[in-house]
Amino acid sequence: MKPITNIFFLLGCFLITNISYGQSQAELNQQAYANYLKKDKELNLVYNKILKEYQSDSLFIKNFKNAQRIWIQLRDAEMKAKFPTREEGYYGSIYSYCWNSTLLN
Repeated sequence: MKPITNIFFLLGCFLITNISYGQSQAELNQQAYANYLKKDKELNLVYNKILKEYQSDSLFIKNFKNAQRIWIQLRDAEMKAKFPTREEGYYGSIYSYCWNSTLLN
């Protein structure tokens, strides 16, 4: 019986710790947006590095840019499928968090 009591105690401590240090929805939204901006910046750095490294291969550059444009179109279409409307308040306060977190995937 003692191991079960210990498990409940540890679970209770875990829940209390996480609840007491929780963030507001606004903070979560801001953090998700900051994470998105960070990853977008990294993605653009890699994109520009590839363009520079293969600048002498015009066929590759042409196809690479075309592939990236198509990827962006696919990403945007997927976002519209997941979030059909951008109407203010439609999804509630978690919308910004979900939008930016989904963009990271």
